[in-house]
Amino acid sequence: MPGAVHNYLQSLVRQDPAMAADWLDSLDPATDKLYGDELNTTLLEEWSRSDSVAASAWLGRADPGPARDAAIVGFATTMIDYEPVAVAEWTRVIEDPQTRSNWLTHTLQTWARSEPEQAMEWLHSAGLDPSLHEQLARELAKP
Repeated sequence: MPGAVHNYLQSLVRQDPAMAADWLDSLDPATDKLYGDELNTTLLEEWSRSDSVAASAWLGRADPGPARDAAIVGFATTMIDYEPVAVAEWTRVIEDPQTRSNWLTHTLQTWARSEPEQAMEWLHSAGLDPSLHEQLARELAKP
């Protein structure tokens, strides 16, 4: 069943992303067996391919929590090579500390391959927790 729901959502997003988001919002995470946070990843992966501005705006209205974290991962997966600043800004607000750390590391490493100075500048101005900042700076300093 999860594969069928995933495929249905992908198809719906390609036709009408806002309607797909409304459909996903209509599912009750606590009781609906069709629901899974990973569907939010699928929603934003697909939506950001066709309209990253609208997808980002939707993220801005989403309530913080596991579903938004999953959606941010979807956005980041699609946009990391095209909009690293937007991806960095979104991944820094992921609530789950491990997911945030992993995605910020991945984002900054990817960004630094093409624009190392900009990635480092963003890191120093992002206002991250000092320990996370230190960890990310070490990662970026690796050859």
